[in-house]
Amino acid sequence: MSEQVLLACSGGPDSLALFDMLQKEGKEFLCAHVNYHLRPEAEEESRRLETFCRSRKVPFFRRDVFYEKGNLEAWAREERYRFFRELAKETGALTLYVGHQQDDLLETYLMQKEKGITPNVWGLAAESSFHELKVCRPLLGMRRSEILAYCREHALPYSLDSSNDSDVFTRNRWRKKVSALSEEERTALLQEISLRNEELQQIRAAARAFLQGKQEIALEELLNYPQPEELLRQLLYPDLSGKQLQELLKALQSVRNFTIPVREKVLAKQYGTVSVSSAEEGYAYTLERMEDLHTEHFFLSAEGKKIEGVTCQEDDWPLTVRNARKGDRIALRQGHKSVSRFFIDRKIPYRLRQRWPLIVNARGEVIFVAGIGCDVYHFSEKPSFYMHSLLKD
Repeated sequence: MSEQVLLACSGGPDSLALFDMLQKEGKEFLCAHVNYHLRPEAEEESRRLETFCRSRKVPFFRRDVFYEKGNLEAWAREERYRFFRELAKETGALTLYVGHQQDDLLETYLMQKEKGITPNVWGLAAESSFHELKVCRPLLGMRRSEILAYCREHALPYSLDSSNDSDVFTRNRWRKKVSALSEEERTALLQEISLRNEELQQIRAAARAFLQGKQEIALEELLNYPQPEELLRQLLYPDLSGKQLQELLKALQSVRNFTIPVREKVLAKQYGTVSVSSAEEGYAYTLERMEDLHTEHFFLSAEGKKIEGVTCQEDDWPLTVRNARKGDRIALRQGHKSVSRFFIDRKIPYRLRQRWPLIVNARGEVIFVAGIGCDVYHFSEKPSFYMHSLLKD
């Protein structure tokens, strides 16, 4: 069975030209269309596209969304890429084709320069990634005028978005500037983009070499690095935008320690260090009786150190061995101690806290925490078994 492929299709000339080209190459794909309901003719255009897909025997998937508030362009992009991700998960697709062409590349570059933030790539990449999707843009070598000529030549029923003529949208203002470029100006801009992307690749290679083998980095070291945003890109995700990276750097420069979820990872600032770990869902093992249990986080055995021992009574079973969670407390001779306070006192990094093993009895009481030992009621000179943590603080 061939890999499932998505085509982002608005029904405009760019996406319809790509639709036709992919079919002529013999590629099979699914059409993913978003109707934003921003114009009176939007519904008619969606139906026209669906009819075209049916005539070409291409599966058509549609998402209807309705704008409420906020930045319209950002909202529209977020909505369509959410749809693409959900559809990819539903169908098993790993590749998304997008009809961006050369004018889009130049518009994007000029907008990036105006913002003054180093992006993931200058302009648009022929291939990139969005979460687990590979995004392909095979039309970047073609101009908008060439795309329109192709559509007319092949009698493709494309729709033109009347809102593209409005100066309300930032993209439209740059579209007009690009259309007015001379041949020499266009060529110079394309060369400039190529050179700046070569420089970016050198910066990325240096950042990867700098981070090689490091699970965490001193905050001062990160902030003093010539391109700290590139270190964050390498630690987190390569497709993070310049704006997202600037916000994370601003948070790192604040006085507070924190943990920030970034997709499936967690960025943590603690005790003058910065670390990134996976946002794990946690683990839990149920024991009806004592047994040799070996996991990536801990193992149980019949021998060990005093602090690793725990003595169980009959009514303690079944036991649950799991990772530490918010609100966990253990009873000690001097009173109860919260597990989170133990983490703070020992300066245990976040990447270990979320995997830290402890034992809970049948009554839901925490009776053992790795690094603390058993509670006051489960200590004896002859422990029932020993828990050995495989995490190093």
